[in-house]
This record gives sequence, structure tokens and C-alpha cells, in this order.
Amino acid sequence: MKQQNYIVISTLDWKSNWQIPHELVNSLLKNKNRVLYVENTGVRSFMLKDLNRIFKRGFNFLKSAKGFKNKSKYFSLFSPVIFPYPYNKLALYINKFIYVNNIKKWIEVNKIENVVLICFLPTPINLELTKYINFKKKIYYCLDNLSKGYLDSYKIKIYEKIFLNISDINFFTSEKLLRKNYISKKTLLLPAGVKLENFKKKRKLKKIKKVIGYIGAVSEVFDQELVVRLAEEFKEFQIVIVGPVVTNIDKLSKYKNIKFVEQVEHKFLQNYMINFDVGIIPYKTNSFTESVYPCKLNEYLALGLPVVSTNLNELNKKNVFNPNIFSIAKNHKEFVKKIKNELNNDKYEKIVARKNYALNNSWESRYKTFRTSIDSIKKTDFSDNFWTDLFVEQINLFKKRTYLFLSSAVFAYFLIFHSSLIWHAGDYLRYFEKVERSDSLVVFSGDGKDSYINSSYQDRVLDAIQYHELKYYKNIYLSSGKEQTIPETLIIKSLLKNYGIKENNIIIQYKYPSNTAENIAYVYKKLKEKNVKKTLFLTSPFHSRRSMMIWKNYSDIDVIPIKSFKDDYINQKYNLKLKSLKVIVYEYLSILYNYLKGNIS
Repeated sequence: MKQQNYIVISTLDWKSNWQIPHELVNSLLKNKNRVLYVENTGVRSFMLKDLNRIFKRGFNFLKSAKGFKNKSKYFSLFSPVIFPYPYNKLALYINKFIYVNNIKKWIEVNKIENVVLICFLPTPINLELTKYINFKKKIYYCLDNLSKGYLDSYKIKIYEKIFLNISDINFFTSEKLLRKNYISKKTLLLPAGVKLENFKKKRKLKKIKKVIGYIGAVSEVFDQELVVRLAEEFKEFQIVIVGPVVTNIDKLSKYKNIKFVEQVEHKFLQNYMINFDVGIIPYKTNSFTESVYPCKLNEYLALGLPVVSTNLNELNKKNVFNPNIFSIAKNHKEFVKKIKNELNNDKYEKIVARKNYALNNSWESRYKTFRTSIDSIKKTDFSDNFWTDLFVEQINLFKKRTYLFLSSAVFAYFLIFHSSLIWHAGDYLRYFEKVERSDSLVVFSGDGKDSYINSSYQDRVLDAIQYHELKYYKNIYLSSGKEQTIPETLIIKSLLKNYGIKENNIIIQYKYPSNTAENIAYVYKKLKEKNVKKTLFLTSPFHSRRSMMIWKNYSDIDVIPIKSFKDDYINQKYNLKLKSLKVIVYEYLSILYNYLKGNIS
């Protein structure tokens, strides 16, 4: 692996927290290999919190040659600016021209041949790269479970599967990821290793400095609740966190004994760590961290530091965990106990044992394995069941989506039609007051239905007749919501006359307003002309709340909404009718519309 050409496609930017991609590039450069390091292009679609990174990438792009920078004779950096939607077909089509063509051009300009690809990021755009560039060797290096991130990052699984099969060899940092993706003859375990030359300071056992330390990024997997617990339990200690903060830390900022140090160059980390009494790995245990083997474990141990970690799957393996070297806590309470135990039992013998453990997990030994494996690659066809796996995976994905859709649809159906939730929302719309005797009754005949032609005026007629027979009013004002071939007000007037109400006591509307607000304004004007101070008001039950909200604009007339005699809505409490649902939705939208229009205050 000397004097060869490499393109390293990373999940990290070059100036980010130091990890395996950086270490690998450094090792390649030491052997006078030429390296193009491609910075992270993303495993998920754009989120608002990415704006800062996008601006930085754009700024760096303007200061470079189409994103390319020569860092040294053998090392070049590529910071691509592409559309941040890795799985969108249109974005992929455009990005292909930007990304693939630029890398091809770089290869041509520099007259480079026999390029080896080391890919940490198996996204669609990087698969496209393998189609247009004939790489001498293709290597996939899996650091984390990339599908357990945000938004649409789960989509990477199918592309990772393709990459695993077109590559010549695959490396995994954890046993869980390796077992899940094992392909005979070309899959190897290669966990993170410690660069010993960066952690060679001698730690002396003196009086406790009262410092609990953490190195690394503060991200979504960082257990802030645990660190808060430590800050409260070890009030006389200072908790020092060295590394970039990429998530909200309001919980931690309130504590005076928690100190943050901005990202430190990897080779200078030991200057801070040498002052730690104990190093911690406070990661949450979830589907993302179950396959994480943290680099910082061996970095702490290389300095002889006591270490306490949360119950990470990869550290709990029999071939990894040694209770005499570091501690693992199953919960917050145990984490506190383990720190106290490590502090009280720190010895020179333990310092030596920790350093020896780290020595066996050095990056130098990891790189030797990597180099030997790459050199031994022979161009042979690996037999595997890729297409069968792909087909089964697609079928399983279809089943999963179908199940989610059907279960969601069934849940929504029962929630809407057979629970009382929507019923209560509808009941709120039905607003009535205690009926009082009045000189007049206002009847709206054409509102509260989800469609026309409207037949609800018949219910209003029967209600008006019954209230008249009970002598609750004398004059009746009829208003229709929409114009019809035969006006509803004339039909209602005829029916009322047929039931004995005198024609002189029936005032009908000859103008057809376009909405309830105009309707109320028109009726209000008529009531004022007759010097009416109080009136009963009858409309569709669902329409009553919205109407009364608008009536509030005319407070000089006392309007009393009254209930219909025929009302079976209580019977729909757990069996809501579709037509009721449609009217409920319509009414809430209408209330919102009238609020925005200023008809409701």
C-alpha cells in the first residue's frame, strides 16, 4: 500500500472530531500514497439545523477550486456542494453532474490511474461514482448503523446492501454490524484503535484533582440526564467536556461545575485528559449506539485513566469487557457508584494494565490488518445471495409499509367514528341557551350542511311551529343561506302559514348574502328597523357556535340560540355518522376562515 492513489469518501468533514477516516488518511499519507478526501455529503435530507453547515460549505467552496483544495503534495480535499436530498431522484440526477463529473475531472487533470476507493458513505450518489469511474479496488468501511439516524436515513440500507456486494472487501467496527452484513470471504471486523503517539503522557497517582472528563462530540446520543446526575452527585468535582457541541445543551448549561472546551486538535487532547481523574462514556443505549465501539475508550486507557461507560452492546462483549480495566454501568445510579469505585481503587498496577489493554487495541495494529487485507485482495467473483436478499428485503419493506398503512387507517377509523373524541369536538360547535319568551324568532334555514341541495329547513319549520305553539315568540324572521330556484324562505313561509302562523308575522329575506357574516348583518339591520331588543335564534345545531361568535359583533341585540326539538346527536357518541364528520370539519374550517377575515374576534 505504498505510492498508490486513493479516494476516501467520508461520513465526516476533515475538521470534525477526529475519528477512523482521519486516522486512516494519515496512515496512507505516511506511506506516500496520494489521497483525495471527500467530505461528508449526508445520509439524510436537509433539516433546518443544517443551515450553518451548508453556509460554511458554500463559503469554503467559494475559496476553493470548485470545492478542491491541495493540503499538501499528496493530500487533496474535496468539499462538494450538492443538493442535500440524497434519495430524491431529481436531486440525484443533478448531483451526478456536479459531483461525479468534478471527481472525474480531478482524476483526469492530475493524470491519476488505478484509483482505490475507500467508502464510508454508501449513498446513491457514491454508487453512481462507481458506475462512472473504473476503480482498481472498492473498499467499504462501516463505522456506524447509518440507517438509525433522522428522517429518511433508513433508506440507505438498500444502497449499503448494493455497496457490500460490489466492493472487494468490507470492514466493520462492531460485531453486530458485521454479523448482520456478513458475506463470506470478504467481511472483516476492524474496530476503532487508539493512536498511541497522541496519548503518551505519563499519569501520576497524586491527590485527586476532582475532574470527571469526557472527550468527543455532544450529540443526540450523549446522555445529558446522566451528566446532570453526575453534576449533582459530584458537586465538588468539575465535569470537563472537550469536543464540539452539535445539539441543544440547555440542561447542562445551568450547572456551574460543568465546563465546555471547544474542539481540540486530536494530538493536543492528552493535555486536557491528563488532568482527568476518570474518563466517562455517557452514551444513551438505543438502536443507534447498540453497534457503536467508541474510540475514546482506548484513548482514555492509553493514558492509564479509569473509565466508566454506559451499558453499550459492543463494550459488553466477552472479548472486549474486562472489569479490571474499565467499568460498565447499567443505569444512572450504578454509573455514580462505579465512578466512586474507580476513584477509590485507582492503583499503579491498574494504570499499567489499562495501558497494555490500549496497546493491544492500537491504531497501528488495526492499520496493519487493514493494509494486509487490502493487499491480499484478488479479483474474484464472490458467490452470495444478494439478489435474493434484495428481493426479500423489498417484499418485507412492502409488507411493513402495508401493515403500517392498514393499522394506521384502522386506528384512525376507530378514533374518528367509534371513540367520543370527534363527537366532543362536534358537541362544542352546538351552542344553546335557555329559551325565553321573546317578540321574535330568527331562523337560518340553509347553513350547517356539508352540501346543497339542503333539506334541513324542514327541521327548522317543525321547530319554529312547536316554539310558536308554546307561545315563545310572535314574529318570525326567515333567512336563507344560498339562493335556490324556489327560495327556501317562500317554502317555509307557506308551511308556517299552513300551520296557522299569520302572514303579517312572517318576515322573509329577499336578499341572498354569500356567507353567514353577511347574512347576520342583513338580519341585524331588519331587526333594528323593527326596534327589536331581544330575539330567539334557530339554526342548524352545528352552525350555532359559529353564528353566535359572529353575532357578538352586534351586542346591542340580545340573541338567544335555542335547541332543535329533534336531536339525536347523543346517539352518535360512539358511532359518528360520516355526514356529521363532514359538517364538523367544515364548521371548524369556517370558524378559522371567519377569524382570519375579522368576522370573529
